[in-house]
Amino acid sequence: MNSTPSTPQTSQSTSHVPAFAWIVLAALGCIDLLRGFMHTFVVEYSAINIAGLNLKHAAQDQLMLLGVFGISNWLTGVLFLAIAFKARPLVPTVLAIIPLTYLWGILALRMNVTPEAEFRGRTFMFLYLGISAITFIACMISMRRNRHP
Repeated sequence: MNSTPSTPQTSQSTSHVPAFAWIVLAALGCIDLLRGFMHTFVVEYSAINIAGLNLKHAAQDQLMLLGVFGISNWLTGVLFLAIAFKARPLVPTVLAIIPLTYLWGILALRMNVTPEAEFRGRTFMFLYLGISAITFIACMISMRRNRHP
C-alpha cells in the first residue's frame, strides 16, 4: 500500500495563482476585518463620523443595521484570509465573485430603496469592487500566460 497522502487536483490547482492575486485578497480580508470592527465595536462613531447618518430618528435601528452588516464583514474578512493563505486555487473565483455580488446587490437596492441621505461609502464600495475586478482580470491574464501544457 502506498502511504503517501494524495492531494486532489482541480483544474484551477494545476495553474499557479500569482502572488499579487492572493496578496490583494488577503488585503481585502484585512480591510473587511477593519470594516467589521468599525461596524460593530465603534458603530455609533462610524455612523455619525464616517457614514454621516442622522441618528435623530430610529437611531438604534440604524445602528443595529450597521452592526449586522459588520457581522458579514467579520465573516468575509476571515474567509478571504483563509482562502488567501490556505486555499489559493480558489482566489480567482473569489475575486470574480466579489464584484459580481456587489453589482447584483447594487441592482437590487436600486430597485427597492430610495435613499434620503448621502451615501458616503459609495466611493469606497466602487473602489473595492474595482480592485477586485481588476485583480481578477490581471490574475486570469497572468495564469494564461504561465499555463504549462
